[in-house]
This record gives sequence, structure tokens and C-alpha cells, in this order.
Amino acid sequence: SHVVVDGFNYYQLLGMLNTDSPILTLSPVRKHQIINQAEIAMGPEAYAYAMGGATICNVVCSMMCGKKATVKSYEVDDRKVDEEKVKFGAKAKGGYVSTNDVISSSFANAVSARVFWMPLNYRNRLPDFTDADAGNYEGVITMGPGDYDSPDLIRNSLNSGPPTFKRETSNPLPSTMEAMRCRIAM
Repeated sequence: SHVVVDGFNYYQLLGMLNTDSPILTLSPVRKHQIINQAEIAMGPEAYAYAMGGATICNVVCSMMCGKKATVKSYEVDDRKVDEEKVKFGAKAKGGYVSTNDVISSSFANAVSARVFWMPLNYRNRLPDFTDADAGNYEGVITMGPGDYDSPDLIRNSLNSGPPTFKRETSNPLPSTMEAMRCRIAM
């Protein structure tokens, strides 16, 4: 369950099974302030959109009544990623983009997402959460076209926080009617 741990903790625990890795002490104490801080980190508009009934209806209906899931796997061309990192790193605030920024931008563009949610680990990004916290301390950055078009735009959103990780554009998120049926990618 994501309430117990998230992907970050999973990989911490998996790493501890390696005989060469140190055993870490994790805190199981639930930090309930995550709810309020996640709302601040996402921003009021993005939080309202993500938690709104129309968006939840879209996600649940897509899982239950949508097209059958298709799993595809692609190899990443490290040379092309490195080229993109150099090209867009120069444009990003801070002069850097990550491999994740490049792949996330490419994915969101490839699927023509109306809304793109990029998972964000809040540990060491929000003041109350560290690598020693076991639990679900993740959220998303909500982006639309214009926010994810290139890797530097994604990096700029990541560099804009805390307390709030802001989108690059002020383009409106989907209205209630559009939110019920638009393409959401994560």
C-alpha cells in the first residue's frame, strides 16, 4: 500500500538487501502534515483540479471502462538523451536538465497529454520530509501543453519550489466537462 511506503522507500528497502549496502533506520511515524503541504506544493489550482470529482471520474472510468492497457517497452538512446541535456540545459534556469526531464517531456509530447502528472518525491524538497521518512511522501507536478513541451520547462517547474512548484504557463487546466474525458498521462 502506498500509505505504508512509496517507490522511494521500496528501493531503499530493496537496496538494503544487498550485502554491500548499509542498513538504514527509517521512521514509521506518519507525518499527517503531508496533506496540507502537498496542497501548497501543487498549488491551489492544480490541487483542486487533481482532487476534483471530474478528474477522479476520468481516472476511475478510464481504468474500469477504458481501452485495454497496452504495455510497451522502448530502449533509451543515451547519446540522444545527452544531446538533449546539453541543448536544453543551456535554456533551463540553473543550466541543467536531467535524464528524467528529457524522458518525461518526450513521453508527454508523444502521447499528446492534455494533462501530464510528473511524480515528485517531496523528501528533501519540503521542509518536514527527509530520506529517513517511511510513508507516501510523494505528489505530482501538474502540467499541460506549454509546460512540458521541452525538458527545460519541466526543470524550471522543479526549480520553482518550494513551497509551490509552479507551472511554466498560465494556460488554464481543463474545465469540469473537459476534465471528465481529457487525456491524462503520468
